[in-house]
Amino acid sequence: MKLSVAIVTILIIAGCGKKETAGAQVNSVSVKYTESTEDFPNPERGFYRYSQTEASNFTPLTSDQLAIWREELIADDGNYKVYSTLIFRYYEMNIRNCLPLLSMRSMRILQLQEQKVLN
Repeated sequence: MKLSVAIVTILIIAGCGKKETAGAQVNSVSVKYTESTEDFPNPERGFYRYSQTEASNFTPLTSDQLAIWREELIADDGNYKVYSTLIFRYYEMNIRNCLPLLSMRSMRILQLQEQKVLN
């Protein structure tokens, strides 16, 4: 019994020694970024333009409006300028009480009209 405890103890001590790492060495690379005050369009910043239209009085987006929104503009209720690269488009389906819901075909036509303006 004492012999097996001694062997286990020796194996544990030998296993805790310094191990050599095998494989490729990893060289660290240091990258230094310089500070900039330049403002640039960045969708991750979350600045967006709000747009709304109604099904009863549908108004498509125009390429001119999109071009204006793409430029640096003063933020709504703000005293700073931002680049907006995102649009939040709110569709109010206010005709459902008077007419049956729009068919899938009608919705597809609306989508195609929007895409035509955006391209």
